[in-house]
Amino acid sequence: LDMEVYSHASHDYEGDGKVIISWWDFMLRHKKTGKEVKFKSHNQHWLDDEGVIWREDAYYNAALMQE
Repeated sequence: LDMEVYSHASHDYEGDGKVIISWWDFMLRHKKTGKEVKFKSHNQHWLDDEGVIWREDAYYNAALMQE
């Protein structure tokens, strides 16, 4: 499916600053049908000592994207 993605995030920093926790609001629009799906996602970005992301975990309800 071809979709456009719009998002907004707010960031919190946990512990020693090596994990960034963010919550996202997504809106996907199917280009052919115009159908819109809105859902929330919780993401965790794990940083190494240089501040480079080495792991990302994303949690969302994939069932919302089924036609």
